[in-house]
Amino acid sequence: MRIPESTVLMHRSILFFILILLGGTSCCVGQSVSTNQHPAEPVEYEVLEDDNGTIVKIGVKSNISENQLRATLTKASNDAQNNKARDYMFSPYLWIEAYLVENGKKSSIPAGRLRKYIPPKNLDYREEDNPIFVGKDDLFEISLENAHRSIK
Repeated sequence: MRIPESTVLMHRSILFFILILLGGTSCCVGQSVSTNQHPAEPVEYEVLEDDNGTIVKIGVKSNISENQLRATLTKASNDAQNNKARDYMFSPYLWIEAYLVENGKKSSIPAGRLRKYIPPKNLDYREEDNPIFVGKDDLFEISLENAHRSIK
């Protein structure tokens, strides 16, 4: 008995769809598991320069890990974003630059940068009350090794 070609094509299409669906699901699950296995706590930082504009420079200890640096950049951006002095920012982005500090010396290259999207403010409520945009479009640039070499 011969199976009609249309049935074979339909079964192949269904099989292909299932394979694509399973492959995409496993990639997404693997990505979420690998990035959230060991969430780091932010470390203490000091504000080196902040004129309530779009760039805030912070100092962190030189023995910081990449995960701690990301968490610290995120904390510093949240702290700076929620400053009422920034309610009238003209730029849609806030930049946080983290410099390594060791024995009073600062790296000349940032160890990491974070670009955070800051939505226009509705001054009737604060961001903490409506966290829909928090962290959505954060962009990290990490260069810990270069920063370690540039400490002077």
